[in-house]
Amino acid sequence: MRASPLRFVILAIGALLAFSAWTAHDYPGLSTIITWLAYFRPPVAPDSRVTATSIELANSAAQRSMAWTSYWLMVVSCVGLLGVVGTLYEARRLFKETRDSNFIQREIGWNQTRAYVTVSNCTFSMEPGNIPTVRARFKNNGSSPAKDMVIQRRLGVRMVPLSPDDFDLPYIEGESRISLGSGSEIEIIQDAPPMAPEMLAAYEGELAVLVFFGEVTYRDIFDRAFVTKFRMTRKRSQRLTAMTFTAEGNSST
Repeated sequence: MRASPLRFVILAIGALLAFSAWTAHDYPGLSTIITWLAYFRPPVAPDSRVTATSIELANSAAQRSMAWTSYWLMVVSCVGLLGVVGTLYEARRLFKETRDSNFIQREIGWNQTRAYVTVSNCTFSMEPGNIPTVRARFKNNGSSPAKDMVIQRRLGVRMVPLSPDDFDLPYIEGESRISLGSGSEIEIIQDAPPMAPEMLAAYEGELAVLVFFGEVTYRDIFDRAFVTKFRMTRKRSQRLTAMTFTAEGNSST
């Protein structure tokens, strides 16, 4: 049975590789000489048959090769650019999420430590000479002091039914800028001009009601401004002396 030529070729290549490894290890100089002989090509004189056409074809092939190389470089560059854009977009999204989270945490911290002024109690009395009088207590329910607090208010008697214009009047009383500590209260006593006989009769007949309204402006320790608006009324038939908050006109920022 004859051996295949391919087997001889494989055996020859294996022997050559083994010989090369052995010479490279024990005789590096011999290995260098063998490598030089394997790759040595004697100089060849220019072929007179090379024509201008063959040169042009070679140049054309080289240009096509360069064109394809440029094309794939452009494709790789576009892919890289898309990757950079995607990375920047993802970084921007993460930055926005982090910023929003920090803002929410900061708002929570502010709201937990801010001042919060409300009307805690307000009572009515009729003083001698038909002078309506209210005693209103304002309390800071927040965790920090309220600074530069100004309480503006107005007390009077209005005919029923009430309209928004009855509360659209300038305030006639205002306190100096004061500070109110956390959990502290301050009482304001407000008088109205003596009731005229006709207004007193209307109030006694429940054709008129007593109105007390105003607003409190103040700042917290973060120097943020807040406003608390209040609006209360009282009928003659009410047995209790406390004023009653209206359905509208009461708010706090």
